[in-house]
Amino acid sequence: MSVGFRALTGSVLETRQSLSPHQSRERGRHELDIQPDEHEAATRWVVGLTAIGSLMAALDTLVVSTALSTIRLDLGASVEQLEWTVNAYNLSFAVLLITGAALGDRYGRRNLYAVGWACSRRRRRSARWRPTSAR
Repeated sequence: MSVGFRALTGSVLETRQSLSPHQSRERGRHELDIQPDEHEAATRWVVGLTAIGSLMAALDTLVVSTALSTIRLDLGASVEQLEWTVNAYNLSFAVLLITGAALGDRYGRRNLYAVGWACSRRRRRSARWRPTSAR
């Protein structure tokens, strides 16, 4: 059993059959300790954050696709090599996404988010002190 889940006693069907419809609704609210308005707000947050994550993934792929013409001209890459570039990016993104989800389940999503944010911040700070490339 995963951390954060408590054991449920009896089935949902048994619980609903033993209570009247009014008691069942009231008991369900107290067990979950979430009011319908709070549940709808939480659902909206989840949908919104998921949409933002999907948008970020699409933008990342768009950046790689936009860079393909520069890669082709500067490196003399063929169409097959450009296809491999996009596939390699998408494959590595998917692997890291699944790994991040597993680590988030194991160590906590907030903790993993904080670690990722700190690493990103450190990388941005170190990039400030690097010399720029001359073209």
